[in-house]
Amino acid sequence: MERLISLILNPRLGRLFCLAVLLVAGMMTLLAKEAQHDDDVLAFLPIGDPDVALFRELGSRFGGLDVALVGIDAGEDLFGAEFLARLARATEALGDLEQVNSALSLSNIERFQPDPELGGIQVSPLIQTLPSSRTQAQALRAQVMANDSAVGSVVSADGEAVLVYAFLVPGADPRVAAEQIRVVIDHELSAYPRYWGGVPFISTWIYDSTDRDMERLLPWALLAIIAVLMVTFRDPRGVVLSLVTTGMGVVSAQGAMTLAGVSINIVLSSMPIILFAVGSAYSIHILSHYYAHRERLSCDEALAVTLRSIGPVVLAAGLTTVAGLLSFVTMDIEPMRSFGMFTALGIFTTLILSLSFVPVVIRLTDLRRAPRSSRWLESFMTSLMAWILKHRALSGGTLLLILLLAAGLAGRVQARMDNTAFFEQGSPPALSEGFLKDRFGGSQFLQLHLRGDLKSPFVLRELRRLADRIELLEGVSATLHIGQVV
Repeated sequence: MERLISLILNPRLGRLFCLAVLLVAGMMTLLAKEAQHDDDVLAFLPIGDPDVALFRELGSRFGGLDVALVGIDAGEDLFGAEFLARLARATEALGDLEQVNSALSLSNIERFQPDPELGGIQVSPLIQTLPSSRTQAQALRAQVMANDSAVGSVVSADGEAVLVYAFLVPGADPRVAAEQIRVVIDHELSAYPRYWGGVPFISTWIYDSTDRDMERLLPWALLAIIAVLMVTFRDPRGVVLSLVTTGMGVVSAQGAMTLAGVSINIVLSSMPIILFAVGSAYSIHILSHYYAHRERLSCDEALAVTLRSIGPVVLAAGLTTVAGLLSFVTMDIEPMRSFGMFTALGIFTTLILSLSFVPVVIRLTDLRRAPRSSRWLESFMTSLMAWILKHRALSGGTLLLILLLAAGLAGRVQARMDNTAFFEQGSPPALSEGFLKDRFGGSQFLQLHLRGDLKSPFVLRELRRLADRIELLEGVSATLHIGQVV
């Protein structure tokens, strides 16, 4: 610490150090602007887990990993020629998108019937021609609603809503795919209420809403920090120095992410708030102790006393926080490892700058806060401490009661495996989830991978029996398997 103090008190070295820090911070700021966003919620699945590996393999083989769901409330127009023509054009356009592997809707779903002449199964479109009269529309409705494979999957049980499936290609960008799908559907079916569900739309909404929340929260957090610092420091220069130091920690972490090729995910998007809330404490400790000593000592003496007394304590506290965040690297979820690693880097950078850059700037500018007009804060804290010391039993009992109450409430926290837990009531995803649940049984799929001889009647009967038992389970609205077709 003595060596650090001697370097800090050297004006020439201090100027060179400040210039170097500002140049590096500027470079990291440019790199931070190039950071990419990762909207894939499936990235939170554990790496190396055999179940996750099988899940991704099935998604690649059967195309059911990323599915965009578009519910359309057509009402009485559903079996009209105009609506069906628009639905067919939209479905075909979706299948032509670069991000979409295939699209399925009422317009292109197939029916399977016994072939009376050649035997086997005859495959043909469920809707072969568009109705040209009300009588034909009613006949088509009766035909479609009698098809068990269509009802509940592409058309609702009441015959007034349809569901369009867009199966994304492996590795597709959910945000890009969701936007392209929305454009196609809006172009053809804008006259009808539309509901957007499935992983691409859900992940896009979660990330967009998180970004909006962070953009709205960050200014308020900064204002709160500035207000506290102004009351404590009574020196605008000290406030700016504390915020700039923490800001350099933020851009250093985000710039390092760009260099490492790591994208910003839903967890890392909260890193700036955390760094300002936690990292600003180190420069605040240095500045507050310096201001207190500066009232009776010179600038050099106040800095030396501050660094000798509080420097080791700040260093220990910061390294403890860094070590705690680095423990995240032991997790098998990649976004959480990235969060721990780069948040720890931001905290460490802020810590080092608080012990070096902040004292150097103090020495070069000779910071000094304005004289106190009142000591109401010190008086309040002194009175509060005196009351606590006088009523130790009451104070200790109150804290113990709060602890027990908090422990009891913490044990009642529920873990929910439900997409609606991410949504505000009345938000577009919540309305879509409600529509899909009411009309089609929900938007969540459980995929079972079974191996067997699918040409064997025994295997197909067992498959049908298993599916029938599953369909009786609470929370299951429908099942779909190859046995239904055969």
